[in-house]
Amino acid sequence: MQTFLIALCTVTLTAQNIFKKQYSLCCKGSDYFFSAAVSLLSLLFFLLTAGIPRISAEVLPYSVGFAAVYALAMVYSVLAFKTGSLAITSLLLSYSLILPTLYGFLFLNERITALKCGGILLLLIS
Repeated sequence: MQTFLIALCTVTLTAQNIFKKQYSLCCKGSDYFFSAAVSLLSLLFFLLTAGIPRISAEVLPYSVGFAAVYALAMVYSVLAFKTGSLAITSLLLSYSLILPTLYGFLFLNERITALKCGGILLLLIS
């Protein structure tokens, strides 16, 4: 099941990058509007599929922090796709996978496995 979910995530992230590039090529609208529309549609999707969640005070700071960083990442990725090639921009954005992996190793005491090291190596080789 995990392999299927990883493959599904890869396909959907690829489609997301293609949609961002197509938007930047054919629509001369605001990058901020595009990012806001994507965020609002995502919120609507999650509310329809999961219902209205109860958010505790313990979770709220993480939710607000994640939302702020996600919004910034969305705007910057749209701007990056607007000004750069799809191939290079997608490749450079995929390098963002390395930092969370290293964070897990260094601060969360996650096990370093051959599979994880191989994944990082393949990413760096690409």
